[in-house]
Amino acid sequence: MALRARRSDQERRRRGAARRDSRNARLRRIDSGCPNASEQDLNFLLVHGAGEDPSVWDGWEGLAVDLQAGLELDEASMLNYEAVVTCDAALLPRPLCVVGRGMGTLVAQLAARRVEPDRLVLLDPWPPVTEPAGLRPESELALEECRRGVELAPATVPTLVLEGKIDQAEVVRWTG
Repeated sequence: MALRARRSDQERRRRGAARRDSRNARLRRIDSGCPNASEQDLNFLLVHGAGEDPSVWDGWEGLAVDLQAGLELDEASMLNYEAVVTCDAALLPRPLCVVGRGMGTLVAQLAARRVEPDRLVLLDPWPPVTEPAGLRPESELALEECRRGVELAPATVPTLVLEGKIDQAEVVRWTG
């Protein structure tokens, strides 16, 4: 097993600054004209899928996570993505609904063990019918983990699974 070379102090400072900057950019508040979205009590944490970014949640209300913010893409694993969601979920008040899309459904289910959301919504769950086309590159390590299979504990919270064209009003009706 090869040992990884120690990073210089300058490299550690540069990476630390990049992580601090990205922490502020990782969460993006999305507001919509969704009927009844503001009337219900749930706070939505929105988790994008493989090769996507938070913009896939435009039109939804909630906080959209950027799974890749602050991570080295070539080293990012499903556990890294789980940690991002777990940390960001801690910033939101309860009750909490975690909504995942595509590969984000696996991340949401992994994080649910620690986050213990009040609701879990899985949209177009992994595995996809085709490989993710993507808006941006995805971690090959995370994709390979997904292809091999991710061990998930059974859901302990009410969970909604939807496929196809989905809008937030449908999810809000279920969570309400």
